[in-house]
Amino acid sequence: MASHLRWGRWIRIAIIAILAPIVCLFAVVRIQQYVLRWRAERLLADIRQIQMGKSTWADAQRFMTKWGAWGWYENSCTSSHCDYQVAIEDALRSMPTLSFPSITMRYPGRDIKRVNKTYRLLGGHFGAAYARVQVKNGIIWGKSFEAAITIQPLLPNPEIHEPVVLDAEAEGTTQMHGFPRLRPETPEYGGYLGSKSDCCRTVFVEFTPRADAHFVDALLKFDLSCITRWIECEATEELAPDLTRTVKELENPREHLVEPGDADAFPLEILARDCHYAAVAVAIGPASLKIHMTAKYMSEPSFRILESLKNNAAFNPPILHDRQVEQIWVPRPSDGEPHVVPPGTKVILLFDFSPDDTDKAGGMEVVVPFNDSNLAKVKRGIALDGLADVP
Repeated sequence: MASHLRWGRWIRIAIIAILAPIVCLFAVVRIQQYVLRWRAERLLADIRQIQMGKSTWADAQRFMTKWGAWGWYENSCTSSHCDYQVAIEDALRSMPTLSFPSITMRYPGRDIKRVNKTYRLLGGHFGAAYARVQVKNGIIWGKSFEAAITIQPLLPNPEIHEPVVLDAEAEGTTQMHGFPRLRPETPEYGGYLGSKSDCCRTVFVEFTPRADAHFVDALLKFDLSCITRWIECEATEELAPDLTRTVKELENPREHLVEPGDADAFPLEILARDCHYAAVAVAIGPASLKIHMTAKYMSEPSFRILESLKNNAAFNPPILHDRQVEQIWVPRPSDGEPHVVPPGTKVILLFDFSPDDTDKAGGMEVVVPFNDSNLAKVKRGIALDGLADVP
């Protein structure tokens, strides 16, 4: 009898010895997930309180003081210019890395598939929350929030063979970039919804300080319970329902969507807001320009920059050689032939490339006839881009 009691005691001790580390690991994983969610929700609340174009350097300093343990900036951070980013990550720190000038993510791959599965069995998700504030001349002009979670369901899912990243981002900026698509009548916001792929499921919306405040507040409603749910969120509709709805409404087949910088769709002020560089220049030839979306390839024009209007466009040397400009502002020839600008003609250039770009095909390239009216419109548009450098 005594022998049986001893064996029973040893078996209980062995079971406890086996289960105790598992229970402890489970508790640690779940607790850190809830801590991550708690921090992410507070970070989101702080971002939502910031008003682009109104919040000040003092507001930015309070934000940076609060999140200093998770944030940093590149180069200097002063009231004149500061780009401050925050990254809150899960305990294993396996998915995300932070880099400038924008956040870059490293997704888990096959090499950690087993770790990911074990981590998931213990109730964990590879997750992160990112935020960013951009200050220029004492005012916060840019802000963003992004949530990213790696999903790998415990139960078989034919749509998910490898770990997939669920990613949602709302970015406030003063200049619409080339990747969102916009309605011409509402050029203050745009976005895209990524197709389901082997790597990621994404939704992204970009908006400017002139977008409706209630609309922006709705965009920044994230369901961060996805970080702690036992049954994982598998669609952007679960993580960011308003972001997803907004993009789906944009992508309605009945909507007319265009790319930022489309000279046919937007007034000159919006084109000047969204270009990276603006300058007064003179044509030095050849100077045959394609009409936007029409005409065949013609000779590539060259220009000499006379005056920078935006972001130090006065390059050294100040000559833009061999650029095939695909867009030209009115007036246009009625016969659809290329618009010829004689050498010596003064123009306004709106463009995204720099002279040392190896890819001459990308970005906005608009040539505007120089006159007082067009110059005033361009300057009004540049003033809308609060993060730009203006002479």
